Amino acid sequence: MQLTDTNTDPELPNIQYTTHYLRSIIIHSIDTFNYANAEFASERLLAQTPLNLDSIYLYCLSLYHQSKLKSCYRKLVEVNTKLNLNHLGCSFLFGKCCLRLGKAKDGIFQLLKVRNLYNGEDSGNGPERMSLETRFDYENGRSIMPDASSIYHLLGDLYHSVDDVKNSSLNYTQCLKLNQFDFEAFQKLCKMGVDMKVKTLYKVQKDGGVHQSGRDDALQQQQTQQFKTPQALGTHDIPDLTNPFTDKKGAATASAVAGSNPLKTPTIHVDDFNFSTPRIKTATVPDAPLRKSNLNTGSHHTNHHDVSNTTIANNTFEFVKPTSTATTHGESGAAPPAAASGGGRKRGSRVYSKITSRLISQPSSHSTISSTETSSSKKNLKRNNSVTSDDGNNSNNAGTGSAATMTTSSSIAFLKEIEKCEAYLLHLYSVFAKSFKLFSNYDCYKAIKILETDISQQDRETPWVLSKLGKLHYEVMNYKQSEQYFKKLRQLDRARCEDMEVYSTLLWHLHKKVELTFLANELHDIDPQSPITWCAIGNLFSLTHEPDEAIRCLNKAIKLDDKFTYAHTLKGHEFFANDNYEMAMESFRLSLLLDPRHFNALYGIGMIYMNLGEYQKADYHFRKAISINPVNIILICCVGMVLEKLNKKTLALKQYELACKLQPTNPLPIFKKAQLLFSLQNYPLALKNFEVLKNLAPNEASVHFLLGQLYNLQQDKYSAIREFTIALNLDPKGSYLIKEVMESLNG
Repeated sequence: MQLTDTNTDPELPNIQYTTHYLRSIIIHSIDTFNYANAEFASERLLAQTPLNLDSIYLYCLSLYHQSKLKSCYRKLVEVNTKLNLNHLGCSFLFGKCCLRLGKAKDGIFQLLKVRNLYNGEDSGNGPERMSLETRFDYENGRSIMPDASSIYHLLGDLYHSVDDVKNSSLNYTQCLKLNQFDFEAFQKLCKMGVDMKVKTLYKVQKDGGVHQSGRDDALQQQQTQQFKTPQALGTHDIPDLTNPFTDKKGAATASAVAGSNPLKTPTIHVDDFNFSTPRIKTATVPDAPLRKSNLNTGSHHTNHHDVSNTTIANNTFEFVKPTSTATTHGESGAAPPAAASGGGRKRGSRVYSKITSRLISQPSSHSTISSTETSSSKKNLKRNNSVTSDDGNNSNNAGTGSAATMTTSSSIAFLKEIEKCEAYLLHLYSVFAKSFKLFSNYDCYKAIKILETDISQQDRETPWVLSKLGKLHYEVMNYKQSEQYFKKLRQLDRARCEDMEVYSTLLWHLHKKVELTFLANELHDIDPQSPITWCAIGNLFSLTHEPDEAIRCLNKAIKLDDKFTYAHTLKGHEFFANDNYEMAMESFRLSLLLDPRHFNALYGIGMIYMNLGEYQKADYHFRKAISINPVNIILICCVGMVLEKLNKKTLALKQYELACKLQPTNPLPIFKKAQLLFSLQNYPLALKNFEVLKNLAPNEASVHFLLGQLYNLQQDKYSAIREFTIALNLDPKGSYLIKEVMESLNG
């Protein structure tokens, strides 16, 4: 049988339709976490438009989501060699790859090179935030491109990775000016010790300038489009609000920073937050394409695959906004001109905005042929259609004026509800911000009070709050309460690894071998490649007095993450416990290189110097640690111990008294104070402190032994024998010394 040719390939469609459809497929795949499918579709898109930076961005985005960091990085380097990587999305991804591949300086250079795309240098506008409507409805009008606050957050991360604290702080601060709800940026600033003004940061900011005019535009659109009233709004009926990343009002609103370079500003403190935006002149349609529009940005190179920027004459779909000025043909990835601002917004602006911002492949009713066809198509538009009608064309509808008035009042009520919602969220965030700032400054008692009393029960039963309460109580040596919070946290999120290194150290302090064994095994089942897992296992070996195995586990944690400060510090303490002071010093110094505010490493160095008899150096490091954590009674007692060694016993006594005031029920400062009073021969006061201490630590043999000696000095032999007997039962290893004292007592 002879085979016949059955090739029935369809006729090649318009390339603009094809590329737009592919983009929608890619973004849908990314939104549904189908990243391999997004990569496949991106390859088809690159075959259509190989030099289009938007297409390259989508391809690299699909690679990045699959953690193919080196592939993404190499592709962007290759593109930068062939083309000028003057594209916000590609530069953002390049920076993200550099951050994770240890090439932070390259990422910083690239983002600074394209800063005109996000800091408003071209437009000359001041810092620009999203409008209130956009912030509220970003879910339904989102952009796949990064906004300016995201760029500044990334720059903060990059500078921090090269230990440039000043520029890192400046960029995180700039990020918060643009996005008050970036709580991660706030936490990073607090961890670096930056004094953030919480009240100023989280106060309600009135949208001004560009944003106010944007609100007026939204109100006028709501009048003509007749949005549903707030009472009629359901879960899925939120009005389609303005997208901040499209080319509205003649300027790309991703421009978010004043024209001057913010990195040159030496201000780190957020004392002068000013979120209001200066007013600009009414924008008009520019003669040339904008530098950036949503996914139509960046490349200015001619591509033979691209078609000319002409309108499609089927009255159903539009990719490029038609203008009176002809656009250069074959310009790959160039953004179309912006729509005019104000109440006289052109017909196609709404449709174009929706297409460019969300890349939806559905055709929209829109005419671009002639004014005659446009006017005839208006008659068929529904009243709630997303396309706005021209001014003066409402005379065919009876009662339009009264309907517009009704819609205006409902729109104002709707915006007031959004403002009320934002005010509530800002207040809630400010409470968490205050608590975290206090925690970062180790003002633990105030932070505990806020988290335990100033937030709702629902918020208190969340992992973030429970973990912070567990760590706060741990810092003030309230180990029992800390354990309760960590247990609640584990019940709520059994597969959580974050903060478990602190919990494992807490169990080490409590000598709970069974619980620590169970935690270490469970963490290993959850994530054997996590450095936190190996810290917990290291703590377990330390508790079972296997220091070599503990150090081996901590080395494994450091190998998995060489910037994990906690592992370096634990390793230092293990070396110190084995009298290997040289290796311990090296580990503690590495910790301080990674985090200069890591007081635990300073404590370790102080202990080494004290054991070596270099008391001045020990005193310096202990006091430096106290400057970071002023309420840590262990550090305060260490300063007292150094002062005792320097024969400054009166000053040492003041240190112990201060520690007793901070934690009246903690046995450590009371013991040190009682010991010092005993050596100063202040026997009545020493006896009083030891009797208090006996109730706080009934199982400490040393307490009973010293108390027995005090009773002996007070000629109370019966009480002395009783305390010596208790001490002998608690510590059989010290039986020789105790029996010797008892024999002298009988003599």
